Amino acid sequence: MIAQYFTQLLEKAEKGDTQEALADLNWVLKADPQDAQAYCCRGVVRCKMGNYREAIADFNQALRLNFQDAIVYRNRGRARSILGDHQGAIADLNQALQMQPEDPLVYIARGNAYRTTGNYLGAIQDYTQALQINPNDAQAYYNRGIAYTCIEEMQNALEDYQRAASIFCEQEDWGNYQQVLSSLEKIQKFSPESKKQKYNLLRQRLLRMVGGYWEIAERLIQQKQDYYPGMSDDWYLQKVIDDLERDRGR
Repeated sequence: MIAQYFTQLLEKAEKGDTQEALADLNWVLKADPQDAQAYCCRGVVRCKMGNYREAIADFNQALRLNFQDAIVYRNRGRARSILGDHQGAIADLNQALQMQPEDPLVYIARGNAYRTTGNYLGAIQDYTQALQINPNDAQAYYNRGIAYTCIEEMQNALEDYQRAASIFCEQEDWGNYQQVLSSLEKIQKFSPESKKQKYNLLRQRLLRMVGGYWEIAERLIQQKQDYYPGMSDDWYLQKVIDDLERDRGR
């Protein structure tokens, strides 16, 4: 009965009624200051409100009262990570995984902590583990995509972003859907495919400007390469186009 009451309070907080849930939990703790589960629940609600230091204090109190549950370590770990204590967060999340080794949320949270400390391979491993447990976890795909961009594995990142976008779309989670699309757009600008596309477009444009005679274009490019050594192929094409347009009074 009591567990059901706390579940209802957490559902209330999940729907956005955090102030009401907090007031109820304050009332419970006033009646019984030794209620460890109430401290744990209040910590979760405070996390949702962004009050991470107060949340950690509640989780600490729950542990002092011997409420040993993965939910305490998982949420305290997330709060510590947000406050910048990434090593402490990883220690908490390791503890949570010992208690609940099949919880994808803990793997994602630890993956995020690893990623912040620059351990991108460890992060990718954790996100992959989360996806083995729940293959439809959009957050795991999205976060793994971010980790892949950090180690410049752009093709893998693109695939993960696209999977995350599809799942968010199906779930009608438009906020996250938009966020993934904007990440997708940024990465596509730097993908080898779009670089090749840009080069081909510049090449075609220059070819039209020299009347279809590629030998003329090559000679102009060679002049720029001699004069400005060490630049990219795109840069030389753009420079020749700009100079031709200027000479033609455009």
